[in-house]
Amino acid sequence: MLSPLTRTDKAHHKGPSIAVDTNTLLILGVGAALLIWLVFSVLRKLFGLALIAALAFGGYLVWTNPELLDQALLLVGA
Repeated sequence: MLSPLTRTDKAHHKGPSIAVDTNTLLILGVGAALLIWLVFSVLRKLFGLALIAALAFGGYLVWTNPELLDQALLLVGA
């Protein structure tokens, strides 16, 4: 026998329901597409900024360290 605390009464339990009307599904789909576009565009910009910062930092390190400059010149073949 189940105790009253663990017994589930499915007749009175109403869980979250998924909308099935066309307008709601269209709005949710458009909202999801906009959210995905926004996330990826922001990530692309952040990746670009991180790449520029890494290149600038690497250039600064090569500019201020003659040993790294010699290694970089050997690597490039100049």
